[in-house]
Amino acid sequence: MKKTYIQKMEEICSLTGRLETLVKEIQALTAGGKSNIKIPYAQNSHLEAAGRVEVTGIGCDNTVIRAGEEVRIAGAFRGGENTSGKNVYIREIGTRGGIRTVVWVPRGSVVNVDRCYENVIIMFGSYTYNTRGCEQ
Repeated sequence: MKKTYIQKMEEICSLTGRLETLVKEIQALTAGGKSNIKIPYAQNSHLEAAGRVEVTGIGCDNTVIRAGEEVRIAGAFRGGENTSGKNVYIREIGTRGGIRTVVWVPRGSVVNVDRCYENVIIMFGSYTYNTRGCEQ
């Protein structure tokens, strides 16, 4: 990185103006928008977004997810908590060993799971469903 030395007051004013313009452009890009997260994998992590959370790869292990909108996990969600403001789509949830895994969505939302193992707790608002040895 090339060092730049400021020699005149006009150069400071010019840099200040350029920085102000850059800040305004960044604010315009993010104004009113919701943050989204899109990652291939998470382990022992805490993910939080006002918008969507999407895991495109093998999934999540021992991870806490908080999303204002929907959650999509193309792989497995094993251990941890998943709280979504809308629907949840997970290919595989829980483990054969029965590690506690929790999903919470508001009442009236959808939880779509392709394969579910035991000790998975799915909550729709205040209604709780605890899986016992199912694998589908």
